[in-house]
Amino acid sequence: TWIVTHPHLDHAGALLEIIPTKEIKIKRIIHVKLDDEWVKLNEDISLKFFEHYNEVINHSEIPLIDAKVGETFLLGKGVMMKILGAKNDTITKNAINNSSMVLKITGQSKSILFLGDLGPEGGNAILNGPNVLELQADFVQMAHHGQNGVNKKFYETVNAQYALWPTPVWLWDNNHDNKGVNT
Repeated sequence: TWIVTHPHLDHAGALLEIIPTKEIKIKRIIHVKLDDEWVKLNEDISLKFFEHYNEVINHSEIPLIDAKVGETFLLGKGVMMKILGAKNDTITKNAINNSSMVLKITGQSKSILFLGDLGPEGGNAILNGPNVLELQADFVQMAHHGQNGVNKKFYETVNAQYALWPTPVWLWDNNHDNKGVNT
């Protein structure tokens, strides 16, 4: 199972390179299907990659699952995934990030919450929604690479013991495009 939280280059680019090679057998792709016109209207800067993403996955022979909030998927023996957040047409600021699929994977003894690049607006929508009580997890992936993601209240609600911070070196070093510290 290949899980795509949202169709931005840094979250789906590798998949688009892997699919044509057929070197890795992918039995299904779970993602959130976004509407072309909605992307064009709300995040035109991402339209070219978004169209390429759709072209590749729609012409592959891999089954596509358009995840909906509340759905559960068996990932392996004793490992379940539940969708707690998905496409949010009402949030147009930082549109694709705020429509990141939010998923919780639970095993026999631990759970992890993946937030993709969810922004504060998307995080607040989930905090005010029906799945707020299911957010608690042992581990949490920091939203939007640990910057400009969900707010402190969201993380307090998750109440994780550990946070995973998947970040590029420039962010870790606080040195964007080699422009120096604090850039």
